[in-house]
Amino acid sequence: TSARIFLCFSFISNFKRLVNTETVETKSNTLSCLHGIRFLTMSWIILGHTYFLANFQALQNAEKGMPYGKLFAFQVILNGSVAVDSFFCMGGLLVCYLTLKTVKLDGKPFSVFLYIVHRLWRIYPAYIMVILIPFLDYMLSSGPLLYHLAHPHYENCHENWWTNLLFINNFYGVDKPCLVHTWYIATDLQLYIAAILILLPILRWPKVGISLTVLGILVSLLSTGVQTYVQDLAPAMLFVHFNPAKRLIPIIQTIRFCGGQQIAVRRHRDGGRIGLEEPEKNVGNFRSLMRYRANNGDNHLKDQLMNSSGRSMYASSLIRNEIINTFGHLIQSEIMRNVRKSIFYSVLADETTDIRQIEQFSLCVRYVEDQSYKIREDFLTFVPVYDVTGAGLANTVLETLSILGLDLKKMRVIANVTSVLDLLSKQRVNANDNFKTLYAQVKEIAAKLDIKEEIPRVCRLQTARNNVPYSTEEEYHRRAVYVPYLDDFCNSLKERFEFHKETVASIQHILPEFCTKTDFYSLEAAFNFYEEDLSHKEVVQSEFIFWKERWSLEKSENLPKTAISSLKKCDKTFFPNIYILLKLLAVLPSSVATVERGFSSLRRLKTYLRNTISESRLTGLALLSIHRDIKIRDVEVLDKFASVPRNLDFVL
Repeated sequence: TSARIFLCFSFISNFKRLVNTETVETKSNTLSCLHGIRFLTMSWIILGHTYFLANFQALQNAEKGMPYGKLFAFQVILNGSVAVDSFFCMGGLLVCYLTLKTVKLDGKPFSVFLYIVHRLWRIYPAYIMVILIPFLDYMLSSGPLLYHLAHPHYENCHENWWTNLLFINNFYGVDKPCLVHTWYIATDLQLYIAAILILLPILRWPKVGISLTVLGILVSLLSTGVQTYVQDLAPAMLFVHFNPAKRLIPIIQTIRFCGGQQIAVRRHRDGGRIGLEEPEKNVGNFRSLMRYRANNGDNHLKDQLMNSSGRSMYASSLIRNEIINTFGHLIQSEIMRNVRKSIFYSVLADETTDIRQIEQFSLCVRYVEDQSYKIREDFLTFVPVYDVTGAGLANTVLETLSILGLDLKKMRVIANVTSVLDLLSKQRVNANDNFKTLYAQVKEIAAKLDIKEEIPRVCRLQTARNNVPYSTEEEYHRRAVYVPYLDDFCNSLKERFEFHKETVASIQHILPEFCTKTDFYSLEAAFNFYEEDLSHKEVVQSEFIFWKERWSLEKSENLPKTAISSLKKCDKTFFPNIYILLKLLAVLPSSVATVERGFSSLRRLKTYLRNTISESRLTGLALLSIHRDIKIRDVEVLDKFASVPRNLDFVL
């Protein structure tokens, strides 16, 4: 007998019985050929649960086990869900076989009541005993994994045991299931009852029943295929983490709040778990807000903080940086979308020095909203620059706009000259005070280099030297060098951009307030400058005549006086070129105040306490702070975050 016991575990002795397809009549009226399939399928399921579920639950860092999923031999475990489907298939086969045999061969009537009661009578006794196991396990067990393994089952069964007895635990209480694997029992019973809808037609109207069966199979295959294609589902349970939305949404909302209020998201050494108890030390705004939220009604977040490992909270500094960058990309994308609809735009740019003495170039874009006809000046990004020459700044602007995806051919103005002129004009007005400070610094440097202070001799006839009157050496250098240099530089800038002033003065004549008092000749300078954006000259001239006639009968107080008010009154179907000129006039910047406001945000974000912030993080926080009017939904951030390639896929 001992030899027979060992032979039960012999693969060689039992292989033929496992693959035997002959059906032997038994008292239980079962299909004996299914025994081998049952055994192999059950072994498959046990193997999958052992490796894929039980072992991974005991790991603090589950990602350590993920490389095994890339092995070919491990695919049997990852695709274990197919094994469960084979049980459903066998269950349906046995239900139809036994029912048809009882009715057709034995001649017994089909009773729906006995059909259901018989199944419940067989399930309930053993099922109730299994549900009691978590309660006994929690009271009798001990060890380091007790809290992580036994405690969740005890709490879930204490709350949702009744859903198992009603066989609805696969629909109700799925977030806290009592014995998670018992979903199969509920699903199997539901399919067992639903089989009545197939059995009754087959028994009474065989052709109708068979047609319904074939139709059900086709609908099942088609719906699964469409869902897999539309949602781009993974072919197997490979590197899948289910339902991250409940974990990430509170984090996304907290980061949005911190960014909008311009308060620090990170603090020195703020890693590790986020506890529910108030810590002794300040752990930063983000962690404090998460704790406050969990302790005041957010049960999902509270459960996450209590039961998740440190690596599965999605609250690390890397994840936060990625979410901030995602916010920045989405806000920039929304601005870019509006700019492309507007077609024409202008760029406002200026630079300043941050707390780390890095030259930060602030870029803003001015455009007209396509639907509302509102002028918008939106901050785009901060760019560190190391070449502050004109060519260097121009290249920085063009490269950044290209990276952002803007069409450089539609850019009409780069407005940073005005700020330079304003700065130089202030220097000229306060020349005495500014030069006194500058001169003291120069004398200090000259003393270190042993350079004596000298004044060129005064010549009788002024040819190559300035014979300006002076009483001190400082006054001489101020009047002979500093002031003339500022005057010459300002005049050169004004002369260089005088042509643009002429263009602006010309294009203003397209406004109804001025067009009724002038002719097309006053608009010719603007036409020559924007000729590539317009139709032939005669066409534009004809439009201008009709445009002028359109407003000649209106009272002066009713005439639109701005580009935006004129755009609202301009029909772009009848006046396409006038519409373009009005849009070009609207995008011409009058100041760089928006850029200056960006500098204000920069000073509040990058302080002496946060001077190592990265450029992408700085831009993301600035966009969150400045563009509070651009509404980015949490689910958009989640979708963008999940679309980034990573070792761990997200199923939303």
